[in-house]
Amino acid sequence: MTIDITSHETGVVRLFAIELPETEVKGFTEQVFGPDDAYAWPLKDALGATFIDHDFIEVFPVSNVAGLGLSGYLSEGLAVADADLEGHREEIDGLDGHVLIVLSRAFDGVAQTLAPKPPLRIVGTFHEAQGTPAVGPLHAEAAKGRVEPSGDAVPAQSGRKVATGPIVVIALIIAAALVFALSGLGG
Repeated sequence: MTIDITSHETGVVRLFAIELPETEVKGFTEQVFGPDDAYAWPLKDALGATFIDHDFIEVFPVSNVAGLGLSGYLSEGLAVADADLEGHREEIDGLDGHVLIVLSRAFDGVAQTLAPKPPLRIVGTFHEAQGTPAVGPLHAEAAKGRVEPSGDAVPAQSGRKVATGPIVVIALIIAAALVFALSGLGG
């Protein structure tokens, strides 16, 4: 089975069972950097991924969410739509051992085709609930009407970003030095 990831994918949560003894999970999930730029990450290889950001995956024993249940964690913790979980809750909550959760953001816009292989087993692909705005339509007089473009658009910047943080820090240091120097002259 393959899983196509598009470059614009968002809001997808994939759940995998890791079918390994607990003693082998750490070695499977760790990224190993060796001499001469050698690199190994068995989890990435088992997913068949060309790119994956470890900051947007979770690996944990199901027992960590025993009170809430894994389906509850998906729903409450990761905002998976309840409709997506319907018909899957029993299977999800029946899992034991370790699981892998992969969020869309783990692919960072890199289109690829995953080809998961053991010890990973796909349990399900779910979608985050699409929230409804907490605010209803605006009824104030100021909110009525339409905004038309004026034609006086500000030209786009050249794409060059200015690091303002260091400039502000330097300006503050200079200002503090001037205040210190002037206070010494007056005293």
